[in-house]
Amino acid sequence: MYNQIKNFLDEYKHKGMAENTVKTYEIHLRHYYSYLKQNNLDYRTIKPKDIRNYTKASANRGDSNNTINVRLSAIKTFYDYLIEQEYIDHNPIIKTIYLQGKTTKTKPLTEQEKSIILSYIEQKDDHIRLGFYTMFYTGLRVSELANLKREDVNIINNRVTVHVIHGKRGGERTVPVFDPEVAAQLLTYTEEQHTDPLFKVKARTFQYHAEQASIKTGIPFSVHQARHTFATERLQEGIRLDILQKLMGHKDISTTMLYARTMDIDVINSAEPIRRGIK
Repeated sequence: MYNQIKNFLDEYKHKGMAENTVKTYEIHLRHYYSYLKQNNLDYRTIKPKDIRNYTKASANRGDSNNTINVRLSAIKTFYDYLIEQEYIDHNPIIKTIYLQGKTTKTKPLTEQEKSIILSYIEQKDDHIRLGFYTMFYTGLRVSELANLKREDVNIINNRVTVHVIHGKRGGERTVPVFDPEVAAQLLTYTEEQHTDPLFKVKARTFQYHAEQASIKTGIPFSVHQARHTFATERLQEGIRLDILQKLMGHKDISTTMLYARTMDIDVINSAEPIRRGIK
């Protein structure tokens, strides 16, 4: 199995999967490999009941339902690869195995969850794929994304920006695309389009694909979480709240401060710790 995992990771690197996603898959598959080895199980003959025992063991160790679901998604993708390569003829990861995750309206995706969601989105048509990437790296509301026109994408100071003129209460703002690769793809895509709206679909279509991503990966996900994830990542990078307020299109900074209040321990740990003895 070890060699199969290595071949799987090499194959997905070749396909252009993001480095962080490949590392995430490797971590989860090594965890699964260790469990099988400790329990004398053959990965080729695993059944859904064995996977359920695996999830129970993970839960007993303290793993959250969301963490277990992300791991199951990685394992499912691995088995899909094995089926494609004709090493096995079934996938033991079935829909009913996923655990019910807990989420709130303000909960951002973790780095691992985001990687898994984007890996799923990569399979979609280019306008859908790029639409989600644009949400993740601009923080646009899905309604704002769906209403974008070709003229709204511009270059300012060598940075690709999105001019949002369809925000809540008639708001207007300019937002840079925070990932250079996504920015370049968006610019090229825009130049190739001849009609508006830019992404050719309504907000509900993006919501549908988000729902399907959640079902297929087992990760609670909605289009609004892409916006929350964007805000949390900017806070992790140390952006000022007043700048984040402008990026998000909030009229009241107290709304922006809600993102700071929902920061998890990883965000807190991104700051330098205090020295002992300081009073």
